[in-house]
Amino acid sequence: MSLSDPDIEYLFYFHTDSFQVVEVKVHGLPQDSPPAAVYHWLTHDENSREIRRLSFVSMESEGDRQYRQFEEGELRFDLSRAWMTLTALPAEFELEVRNPTSVADELNSRVRAFLQTLTN
Repeated sequence: MSLSDPDIEYLFYFHTDSFQVVEVKVHGLPQDSPPAAVYHWLTHDENSREIRRLSFVSMESEGDRQYRQFEEGELRFDLSRAWMTLTALPAEFELEVRNPTSVADELNSRVRAFLQTLTN
């Protein structure tokens, strides 16, 4: 299914000046849609303007700390900070946790354009 002008909701938003991570939920899909069609973890590189989809593996929580495992790396976060490690890069990113409703218009436009290219 092609996502043309998707109805989306941001569930998580993590930010640095050069790198962002969001979890997006797509609404309006058939009820039997698999979770991979509904939920999308995406990274955005501010320098290249490139959006990439992370391949979700698992999630855990321990108190206020949450963990997401992806084929490409790991995300750990609490209420104020997040730490992302990508297997392709030797460094760990520290990101600020932001209100998901505060995603900038430009990033929102890029996310929507990216989602429109997906066929689920």
